Order: sequence, then structure tokens, then C-alpha cells
Amino acid sequence: MAALLVALPRLGFAQRVSDGADIAARGTLEVETDYAQTWSDSAIASSGAALLKYSLSDSLQLQLGTDNLITVQSGAATQMLDGVYLGPKLVLRDQSEIAPAISVSAMMSLPTRGGDDAATQTVDAYLCAYASKDVLGVHTDVNLGLNMLSIDDAPATQFVAAAAVSREVLPDLGAVLETYMFQGGGGYADHDAGALFALSYTPAPWIKIEAGGDVALYRDTRSLTVFTAVTVVPVRRAHPAERPALASR
Repeated sequence: MAALLVALPRLGFAQRVSDGADIAARGTLEVETDYAQTWSDSAIASSGAALLKYSLSDSLQLQLGTDNLITVQSGAATQMLDGVYLGPKLVLRDQSEIAPAISVSAMMSLPTRGGDDAATQTVDAYLCAYASKDVLGVHTDVNLGLNMLSIDDAPATQFVAAAAVSREVLPDLGAVLETYMFQGGGGYADHDAGALFALSYTPAPWIKIEAGGDVALYRDTRSLTVFTAVTVVPVRRAHPAERPALASR
């Protein structure tokens, strides 16, 4: 998630930290890509990310992604495919009239290149629980996670909390507001917290475009991140859903 933008694990949509408890229907392939630029007192870093999601069932989704598909920093060489993460996400229950939807995920992060300048240098594990609920036209996501960093050598733990509210403000146009915090992580990660705002546009059911900004609440490594993202759904099987679909974020 060299550690301006890419030192933090961000396993949700685009540069958002939070993610919804829902997944796409069985047989759906989603491709998410984003580009972000981060400012700090000493440098500017740019990074591109990619994430593939495939729903094996209406309750189980496999994910494969990288937060560092391409990384460019002031005064440093361009880096390609620096670290990948993969793992499953399991929906435990759908939201009801009273209770939220609940899901969990377990991801493993692996280095893909060596050298002291590599952004991903350790083998990490990410465990997260998700809760989502629609109330009065507003969609709410709450995430609690535990990152186990460098599990193969001198491990350290990092606590993650994030909450987001979103709603459709005009036809096909949505807005989201999010706050998040990363706490701990020893010497492997920087303390970070932020407030993020983004707008999304869905011109067709198979594509979503998002853009926004993320203001850092702690200025240890950065002050502002701006990003744009595109999600496409190239494969969507036509079949009856096994369970009711949740409202989109």
C-alpha cells in the first residue's frame, strides 16, 4: 500500500480502504484498475494498481491483485509489478431488514522482486471482517482488520479500521465519504489515517469510473493522495442468483 503510497495494504476498491460485505453473483469476473498520486513534504509518488475478482459462487469470491502494478517516485527508477496479494472472500450472511450483511476475507501478500528498493519485501497475511447495511437510501460499510506483517521473519501486527457511507446523488452518479486508520505494524509500516471523498459514475452496468482525494490525518509520510479508478465486468453469466443481491456501494 519506498513507502509513500505503496507501504500500506489497501485491499478494497481503488484507493479506498473499506470494502463492502457483498460480492458479485456467481460466475462474474471483475477487473479493477486505478492510478494514484501522493504528495509528501519531500517527494511525489505515482502508483497504478490492479485487482481481479472472480465469484465461484454467490458466497465465495477469489481475489488476485497488486497495489504496485507500476510505481514511479521522484528521483527513482520506475518499478513494475512490485508485490501481489491473493485469497478468498466469504459471505457469511446477507443483510436483512434489521441486521447487516457480514463477510470475511483472508489474503496473503507476496514479494515479486528483490532489492532494497522493492516496495513489498515481506510475506504478509491480512484478515478482515466486513459489515454492510442499507438504511434510508444510504449504504454503510464498516471494516475491521488485522494485518500480520513479515510472518516469515520477526512478525509484527497492524490493526486496521475503516468506515464509509455512500449513496446515489443523481442517476448513475454516486458519492462516498470514508475515514480509516492503520495502527501498529512495527518497522514494516507507517502509522496512517485519513479522510477520503470520491465520486463515481456508472454509464453502463459493466463499467464504473471513480475519482477522489484522500487527506492524511497524520503527516508522517504523506499529506494528500488523489486517484482515479475504473472497474469493468467483462464476464457475467446469466443465471438465477442463489441469494438476493445486495445494493451496490
